[in-house]
This record gives sequence, C-alpha cells and structure tokens, in this order.
Amino acid sequence: MNIKKFLIEKTKLTVKDWVFGGEDGLMVTFGAVLGMSAAISESNLIILAGLLATLSNAISMAAGDYLSTKSQAEISKHKEFKNPILSAIVMFLACLIGLVIILPFIFLDVSSARILSIALTIFLLFSIGIFKSMVSKRSWLRSGFEMVIIAMIAGILSYYIGTRFAR
Repeated sequence: MNIKKFLIEKTKLTVKDWVFGGEDGLMVTFGAVLGMSAAISESNLIILAGLLATLSNAISMAAGDYLSTKSQAEISKHKEFKNPILSAIVMFLACLIGLVIILPFIFLDVSSARILSIALTIFLLFSIGIFKSMVSKRSWLRSGFEMVIIAMIAGILSYYIGTRFAR
C-alpha cells in the first residue's frame, strides 16, 4: 500500500472530527473577531475575543467529542468505534485552526485585518473542503464551495449581529 492510500485510510477514521472541528473552529473564531470588529475598533480586544473563543471552543468541542464518541461505543458494544481519546485530540487540534484568522489583527489596522481575516477564512474553509474530497472522492471544487457557502452564511449572520451592538 502506498503512503497516500495509507494516510487516506487512516484519515477516514477521523475525517468527521477534522472537518467538523476545522469548520467550527474557524467559524467560531471568525464570528467572534468579525462581530467584535464590527462593534469596536480596539485590536487588542478583538484579539482577546478571538483567543478566548478559539480556546474555549477547542476545549468544549474536544470534551463533547470524547463524551459522544464514548457514548456511541457504550451503546453499540458489538460494533467497532474509534477511540474517544483520539477523537477528542483530533477535534481539539482541528478547532485550533481558528487561531490563524486572529493573526491579521496583530499586524494590521482593524479594517485591513477584517478583510484579510475574511480571505483567510474562505481559503481555509475551501482547503478543508478539498481535504474532505480526498477522502470522500467527491469533486474537490464542489466540496470546497460547499464548505465556504455554508460556513460563510454563519459568518455573515455573526457580523450582522455585531453591527447591532456597535458603539
């Protein structure tokens, strides 16, 4: 078996965690920083909100994934299920991808950072879609656009909510 096939087979066990955690990690952080940047103009507070959202989301999602995976295994004792600890670790790591979209707020003014954050989020969501297509054998283009469109609806709603609280 070549390395690519081996990695795809191993990834199939955790693809749900990578896709769910990656999308959720990006969109929770994206929603926090985009919503905050619509409401305030202090970069340090936007960064803090993004960090808190990312880390609390990663911890919560990992705990939830562990508990749900363990529960599923306990209910279905005759079927093989993935390791709940591995599932939780993958979910935690996948959620941390949201940290990437905080970086523009460290180096740029809020307006420029918001634009770069949106671009990074779209790029990363599309990349997660491509990753999913490698395992699912779906069209990479369709999978990438599906991730972007569904996730960006949530981002637009978060931004709208933030504008309602603007000072």
